[in-house]
Amino acid sequence: MRYLFGFMCVVALGVMPVVGCGETAGDGGSGGSAGTGGMAASGGTGGMTEPVRVAFIGDSITERVGTSDDPVNYPEHLETLLGDDFELGNFGYGGATMSHRGGFFSYWNLPEYGEAKAFEADIATIMLGTNDTKPQVWDATAFESDYNDMLEELQNLPSNPTIVLLLPVPVFGANEFDIQGDVLRDEVIPIIERLGAEHELDVIDLHTPLVTRMDLFPDNVHPTAQGGLIVAEQLVAPLVAAAKARGFQLPSVGQVFACTEAGIRAAIAEGGGPFTFSCDGPTTAVTEAEIVIDNDVVLDGEGDLTVDGDEDHRVFSVLNGVTAELRGFTVTGGAADAPSGEQPGSGIRNKGTLTLRDSTVSRNAAGISAIHNRGEYDAQIGATLTLLNSTVSDNASDGIMNELGVLALTNSTVSGHSFIGVLSYGGTLTMNNSTTSGGDRGIDICGGVIAITNSTVSASRQALYLNFSAKSCSGSATIAGSLINGGCEVDLVSTTSNGYNIESRGDTCGFDHGTDQVNVSAEDLALGPLADNGGPTMTHALGTGSVAIDVIPADMCEVDEDQRGEPRPGGAMCDVGAFEVQP
Repeated sequence: MRYLFGFMCVVALGVMPVVGCGETAGDGGSGGSAGTGGMAASGGTGGMTEPVRVAFIGDSITERVGTSDDPVNYPEHLETLLGDDFELGNFGYGGATMSHRGGFFSYWNLPEYGEAKAFEADIATIMLGTNDTKPQVWDATAFESDYNDMLEELQNLPSNPTIVLLLPVPVFGANEFDIQGDVLRDEVIPIIERLGAEHELDVIDLHTPLVTRMDLFPDNVHPTAQGGLIVAEQLVAPLVAAAKARGFQLPSVGQVFACTEAGIRAAIAEGGGPFTFSCDGPTTAVTEAEIVIDNDVVLDGEGDLTVDGDEDHRVFSVLNGVTAELRGFTVTGGAADAPSGEQPGSGIRNKGTLTLRDSTVSRNAAGISAIHNRGEYDAQIGATLTLLNSTVSDNASDGIMNELGVLALTNSTVSGHSFIGVLSYGGTLTMNNSTTSGGDRGIDICGGVIAITNSTVSASRQALYLNFSAKSCSGSATIAGSLINGGCEVDLVSTTSNGYNIESRGDTCGFDHGTDQVNVSAEDLALGPLADNGGPTMTHALGTGSVAIDVIPADMCEVDEDQRGEPRPGGAMCDVGAFEVQP
């Protein structure tokens, strides 16, 4: 892949260009300025074998930020996900606004805009509007007018690019850039949606997939590398569809493979994707041996493909340094026995970066856990595992074991495990709008850090077991807006309540915020059984009169949807836990 970047002198929204980057502050930075020479344009006509040229117009969320050599922002991640059939031009500039009211930082006044137009793009994406929300810049009428003018100008370029509008990622509260998240959500995004409809353009929602992931925004504005990956994953299918609509042949993107073990292995060997499989309805592929994912790849089972280890071997493993995503898969029948005894990860072992989206890991057999997210002890390299709208259920072992890794659950459920739902050992666990249910314990932590927000944790003995004194572990837990049913055992872990938590059947979790409720009886909690209450995953509903209903003031709700995707608040205020009662 040819991936084009200018030399970067701006690393944050609203920060002045750094003088001494080969130009003065008055020159306005670079974005894509160093990367447009000597490129053959495809011209945007059908039936071509030239790479698809995509221009990314945006601010610092588009421009590369940070110093790591690893992919950081979404265009860089797209290099891996799209493969050699695409040529990407990054024309982002930190602090850029759509409106002329941004003055120097107005994208209209930046050299990046001229370079983006000269790029002869087949597809142009626009993600602007975040900086426009600053109080000194925001004017809804000016923003809409200037955005409309840019659309008309781009549509009249000689290459006649396909234009894709991107709804900006969320902003989480106060920040050093004076960016107003409520203006972005309530005014900027509706304007972009309206312009997309008027111009009959695709509008891709990058806001909703990250609205529960405050943990990926350390400064409340800029996503981390993992956040950039989530953004990139949302863009692959629309960009591929737009390219195909223009007549491009894309041999390494969007192929359909056989709905078999061999087909899965062939897709992994090809790399890239997303790849689908020719399943004629629900299909089970019983594997002969463990499937090792040793190539960056996106596999999409579309909800039809079940991969079964036949209780003979682990189903999937992801190697260190590999970035992979499984969408719409069911992983079952895995086993992880070894001569030395049971091993973790009977269904999946991840040492790389793995996303499970709309997937299920269920009914895996022998092994310490169904999923093992394992960092490298010697090098202290943490694996990263993200579950989105996914289920880990009814496994004959613990649900997920996280060792020295980064584990994030969003809108997901872990249930029916034999002992522990999630064990986090020396790593980081983030749980947003999610549920653990059943078993002896919901969550164990031994070292590392956990953060639980708007979630429900329920277990028969201890919902949270926050110590492991036999191994002298220490760590910390931060909990907000969550429902803990089953109590806690806390020893060497520091627990911080950020408020609006409920503990049922005791006062053992250290909830000392003035808004917390402890010693809540089962009758007052009125927590329903784990059930299909709508949405992609199972949840615990709140019964009539539950003390968890209408507790959190609307302006303090962390998220605007519950685990099922239902709106928050459902009433006058938000509910505690992963479930929001609707009117």
